[in-house]
Amino acid sequence: MLNSLNTISSIREIKGGQLLVIKRKRDKRMILVKCQCITNDNEVLLSVGKNDYFNFDMYTKGESWVWRVWALPAEVEITSITNNLNEFPR
Repeated sequence: MLNSLNTISSIREIKGGQLLVIKRKRDKRMILVKCQCITNDNEVLLSVGKNDYFNFDMYTKGESWVWRVWALPAEVEITSITNNLNEFPR
């Protein structure tokens, strides 16, 4: 499925509420997250309560914990089947 999606190359391609697939740099694990909002024009906030985010400028320079980002189409939604209680991987 991800082969048919384009990686995000501009922060303007990400909107609040959008589902993202993130491939982590350290262990190449892929996670499904919902973008809460964009702050400071370059930070993608993933969790308000735990302050999980990534800096998009650092991502594009290869300096972030994020290796790749894909945005899922708007018609994809998280349901009780796909949502789980795993903690955000740090």
